[in-house]
Amino acid sequence: MLNHQGDSMRKTFEVYGSWGTITVDVSGNVRAYDPECNIDKEYDGYSDILKFDVEEYIRIYGVLHDSIDIIHIGFITDTGEYVPRIEGHKS
Repeated sequence: MLNHQGDSMRKTFEVYGSWGTITVDVSGNVRAYDPECNIDKEYDGYSDILKFDVEEYIRIYGVLHDSIDIIHIGFITDTGEYVPRIEGHKS
């Protein structure tokens, strides 16, 4: 876990959901995306996500966990759209 003071040892964490797992650096930048093999062809899973809102996540939950459900963290897509976390869901 990474708290507000930071943790120089850990470089990445994972965000997971129905369409696969995303490896993210502690600044929120997407480093890798491992899609589930049965992604609907009408949707590219999480391939449009560029960055996660790490600051907001730490402000809400107090620490940056090693593995985070995508509904708990906001993100920015390649079109510049901000998709907020789903309100009311806490880890």
